[in-house]
Amino acid sequence: MSEDVVHRAGESTGFDADRLFWRQFVEAATPKAFCQSWLPLQCRMLRGVRCGMVLLGNPDQGPFTPVAVWPDAKLSMNHLTGAAERALRERRGLLVAGEEVNAPENVHVAYPIEVSGKLHGVVVLEVEEHPRQELQSILRMLHWGAAWLEVMIRRAEASKASELTDRLEKVLDLVASSVEHEGFRSGAMALVTRMATTLECDRVSVGFMSRNQVRVKVMSHTADFGKQTNLLRAIGSAMDEAGDQQGTVVYPPLPEGLPLVTRAHEALSKQQGSGAILTIPLENKGKLVGGVYGESPRLIPESRMKGYKLPGQTIPRVQGTHEQDWVRACKNGQRAGADFEYSALLTEICLLGNVAKRMDARIEWDGRGMKVTNLPQANQYVRTMYREGWNL
Repeated sequence: MSEDVVHRAGESTGFDADRLFWRQFVEAATPKAFCQSWLPLQCRMLRGVRCGMVLLGNPDQGPFTPVAVWPDAKLSMNHLTGAAERALRERRGLLVAGEEVNAPENVHVAYPIEVSGKLHGVVVLEVEEHPRQELQSILRMLHWGAAWLEVMIRRAEASKASELTDRLEKVLDLVASSVEHEGFRSGAMALVTRMATTLECDRVSVGFMSRNQVRVKVMSHTADFGKQTNLLRAIGSAMDEAGDQQGTVVYPPLPEGLPLVTRAHEALSKQQGSGAILTIPLENKGKLVGGVYGESPRLIPESRMKGYKLPGQTIPRVQGTHEQDWVRACKNGQRAGADFEYSALLTEICLLGNVAKRMDARIEWDGRGMKVTNLPQANQYVRTMYREGWNL
């Protein structure tokens, strides 16, 4: 919320702007919300502040980008980037004179946010020209105020450490449940059963490679599952699907996840009526050796599960096979599930992967021009060079 909006609201309602910012500061649940409430409070405490911003990024790596701007997020703060970059580079608080930033009547005050020896960001303000002693006082006040940002970062790190400890405890508990048994089958059975209980899954299975396919070896809560042929084959196909893509497959796909093929998982979900499926490939020295499959898994810690909602269905499902879907599209004029607009782009992506693999390098592709822009020599694999007289 911009300072101007708060000021107008305060004039019309008699509401105290400082009280609003303090309430937002106390209730802030994310680093961005914390900074957006802290910055107005800090700027209003210092005399003569014209504008300011907070930049955060990956520790010691960046990029550092604005997460809070005062007095209005719509204002350009490009003129403050010089002081911000210098403070990050020198890792100390700075007073940059107006002459250095083409604004003789102003001074830029910047202070890096450093926690445990790592740079997490920087705060930079533009203030009116003051006597040197007053500017030093403003820098000290900014130093003290930035301690709140350090506290925020340490709390976030402590929360992550707590989550990691929780996960490690569960992993050790799972390992302990398997090593208590002498035989492989009894140990593996204890492992999948404990996993199903810990993660509140309906079913957990483990499979291993056999004749170029993953075959289920143990299944939770089921000592004799040999007769469930269709189920075993479907789970094995899901494990193969995850292994072929060398990545964990979640179905339904997470909004922020990688675009992976989930056809086998979708078929298994329909067959078993599963709410969600998670399949993790097992590798040894880069080679696929098996997979772990779980139905209706839960996120840990529990706080992450409470905030998770399955994404709604947005894409119509193909009824029957893709060939039947294509015939229906030809007959009734409706768009096919994998029409040429979709399949052509998908094929283009796959073929570009082959080109990148052949060049053994990252390639940048101009889709409209149908050419590789950063490696011209790669274009020899994009189009066939015909002999004179045989051009198409």
